[in-house]
Amino acid sequence: LLIGLLRKHATTSLGILIFLPGVTWIDELYCRIELELKRRLFPSINLFAFHGTQDAQDHDRILAIKSNQTNIILATNVAESSLTIPNLQYV
Repeated sequence: LLIGLLRKHATTSLGILIFLPGVTWIDELYCRIELELKRRLFPSINLFAFHGTQDAQDHDRILAIKSNQTNIILATNVAESSLTIPNLQYV
């Protein structure tokens, strides 16, 4: 599904938010996307992790993402209740 969305929007900006049940899941998927998608197929994507154990600077980076780029955010449900992440097309 993720590869399909990235291919469909290859020439446009895109924001994808993926909810996961915990930090371990986020870390594992982050590594897989980094190794298998970002390095090999889609080098221009921006990849972010978002969870409650991060500091405010990490959260600020996500809130400052650029709308003219492709951004993938892996998050726990803290993102669902604590803030609005801009420029998302898919959740």
